[in-house]
Amino acid sequence: MRITNENELEEFLKKTGWQSFEKLVANIFEEHGYSTKINTVLKNTQIDVIAKKYGKKIVIECKKWKTNNSTKIKKETTKQKRRVELINADEAIIVTLKEFKEKEINKVKIVPLNKLNNYLNLE
Repeated sequence: MRITNENELEEFLKKTGWQSFEKLVANIFEEHGYSTKINTVLKNTQIDVIAKKYGKKIVIECKKWKTNNSTKIKKETTKQKRRVELINADEAIIVTLKEFKEKEINKVKIVPLNKLNNYLNLE
């Protein structure tokens, strides 16, 4: 299947499992020169993607939520802060399908999938 626009991508991701979303996010980071590790479990904590480049370590949580619920995202930023401490990461990102009005909570960046390439180009 060839995906040519954002709507087709969203439909594809809705039909596939969360693993496909995590793989896609990891692939985007790899295109920007990062090495990645998918689905790591440490001390009973699951981490979707760990990306490394030039000694910088980023912990990434991938969320395929159908709505942009502010309460959910705030809870998830708290979990991301714990993941950062667990692996001594330099940065935390939550990649979502939907765009949130919040771009950062508790020093955790919230980046919609359709803006991830642009975000990484600014790095």
